[in-house]
Amino acid sequence: MYFSPYAYMTYPFYRTNQTVYQPHPFQVQNSFPPVNTEKLHVSAERFQILIRDARLLTDKIVSDPAFASDLMNAAQLSDQETVDKLIQSTGISIKTKTYYSPSGIRIEFDSTEIGESCCKLDMRLMW
Repeated sequence: MYFSPYAYMTYPFYRTNQTVYQPHPFQVQNSFPPVNTEKLHVSAERFQILIRDARLLTDKIVSDPAFASDLMNAAQLSDQETVDKLIQSTGISIKTKTYYSPSGIRIEFDSTEIGESCCKLDMRLMW
């Protein structure tokens, strides 16, 4: 009932005289250069310094409610100078960039103070 009187056309496989190289299916082809982990190692070491400074800041916020209150009040008053002084007073060795809003504070630690810029730590705390 559904028989079509027309033949279905299929494209034939074209044969060429050239041999195509096909690698072994289990052979791994790596087009990348050999791995050098020196820069990764340096970045990880510098990132540990950023983490140490972030830890100093968070420890001060947790352990000293007066400091946390002063930081929050200065940020809500948009007093950038006082916010920066309070953050540097925690004993951190790296300059930070701070951004704040009515909902929280963002503190950016950058490794350019230590050497070349290889890593950043972006800490966001809500209030």
